[in-house]
Amino acid sequence: MPLQNPTAVWTAPSNAEAQLICELLAEAGIEAFAVEDNSPAGMYALGVVSQIHKPQVWVDRPQVEEARRLIARYEQQPGTRPEKPKGEFCYKCGEAVQRGTVKCPACGEMLDWSEEASAPSSLDALRAVKKPFAWLLLAPFLIAACVMALALTAALCSGTF
Repeated sequence: MPLQNPTAVWTAPSNAEAQLICELLAEAGIEAFAVEDNSPAGMYALGVVSQIHKPQVWVDRPQVEEARRLIARYEQQPGTRPEKPKGEFCYKCGEAVQRGTVKCPACGEMLDWSEEASAPSSLDALRAVKKPFAWLLLAPFLIAACVMALALTAALCSGTF
């Protein structure tokens, strides 16, 4: 049944989390609807812009307080948002393991410790490249804008415009 008096109760950090909250509310008997933000306006090369990318969860006005209470309880639960593992971990399942362990006790996968512990991962290398790469993409446009501004200024000063 469609919502009679829809009210936004939560702005999610991602479309997936908005859907997760809708499922949580549905399990509690509250009809909810997630408005996903799939527009490219909130996206940029390094992720999403938090003030533009706003997936929201909507419920009927009479159920707003109960929905907000459930959402607050969800946000307070430890482990609802994945934390980066501290120390060494299994790269298959993310479970914490001691360095040198041959087999992960959680998932049973064989672990490869051939890489130096202090060597940067490929993800670190990608992060280091992102910003210079973004500037590399923007540089031609910035240079063209500067050249056009100089040409326009020269034309105005010489009176040929």
